[in-house]
Amino acid sequence: MVAALRKRLERRGMACGHFVTEWQMRGRFSDHAVPHLHLVVFFPTDRLPTYERCYPEDALRCYWLDVADRYLPELSGQDVKPVSDLVGWFRYLAKHAARGVYHYQRSIGTIPAGWLRTGRMWGTWGDWPVFTYQGRISTALFYALRRFSTRYQLASARSDLKRSNERLNGAWNEQQVRDARKLVKISRKRLRYLKHRLQAPEKHARIVPVSDWIPADVITQWLDHVAYQDDWVDWTTGETLPAYRLATEDRDDD
Repeated sequence: MVAALRKRLERRGMACGHFVTEWQMRGRFSDHAVPHLHLVVFFPTDRLPTYERCYPEDALRCYWLDVADRYLPELSGQDVKPVSDLVGWFRYLAKHAARGVYHYQRSIGTIPAGWLRTGRMWGTWGDWPVFTYQGRISTALFYALRRFSTRYQLASARSDLKRSNERLNGAWNEQQVRDARKLVKISRKRLRYLKHRLQAPEKHARIVPVSDWIPADVITQWLDHVAYQDDWVDWTTGETLPAYRLATEDRDDD
């Protein structure tokens, strides 16, 4: 179904896209795990998707309803919104990438027998603009970067909680109240997780990666303020790469 959806979108001018398949552990009408699809797609402004006389957002819903028709999906179950920025999507990908092999979203034991061969669970379509940056950072700087990352996400979580509470206070019907309460619950849970991560013991902190998404310009500004840069030579290839250390570190430290 995902492959068929991709072909339809490409025929209608899709420039690029990215998808992730996840599992909802309890379905609407049963307790069985069911898959659902997260997707972001981009179209040239002069080639927005069309489906008969639908708006572009409704056209995407109709494409999916067509390819998944055998499973009787409902129009109300499809959520499509225009993308104004990619911050939320990158946060979601960072969360997904940080999951271990035993997380229920990746555990074979939680996937129904009929879905064991689902093809790729995530992937990219089209030509995404990409860039790579290579460098080395000291262990001390890595610890500082991880703490900065957590505090940066804490500030974001507090802002999300404030917006969710404002949305709850402004809700005027039962459905809006339920949606707002769910957002408040998610924001509070995220706050608790991030605060707990700051309190992790050193033994645990040594093996915890930076599993959050932070804009590149924020990282570079932070490095400019807390670190100094040297050149590091890879003696196996002769390649020279930038190396960063905390300003308080001895230059002879490895």
